Amino acid sequence: FDDAGFEASFPAAEAAPPPPTDAERQAYGSVFEQAACGRPTVRRAEAEPVLAKAQTSGEDVERIWSLCVAARGPSSDSPPPDELTAAEFGAALHLAAALFRGLLPGGLPSRMPPGLLPPAPQEA
Repeated sequence: FDDAGFEASFPAAEAAPPPPTDAERQAYGSVFEQAACGRPTVRRAEAEPVLAKAQTSGEDVERIWSLCVAARGPSSDSPPPDELTAAEFGAALHLAAALFRGLLPGGLPSRMPPGLLPPAPQEA
């Protein structure tokens, strides 16, 4: 997979946060572990209070959640739409933090920015 082509197709007018640092990824992983309680996914009802700590509006939570689910691709082993994997939850936290810090002055992007999630698996 070539990130350069994907990044070139990302609309220049849309702001994207910088990719998460290793420290941020570790922190997001810890938050996921607490919210998921040992499960491989976190449910939306458990994730919303965490996202709210970044003063994320209900509308923005909906948009972030939709971005994460839409980025999955056509894989048949994806979790239900009301659950996020650890990587997806980390991307959601990163977008919420970017909004909180003012790094997305134009608001949330129309699709998941490159570098926040691993490439979606392709169906054979």
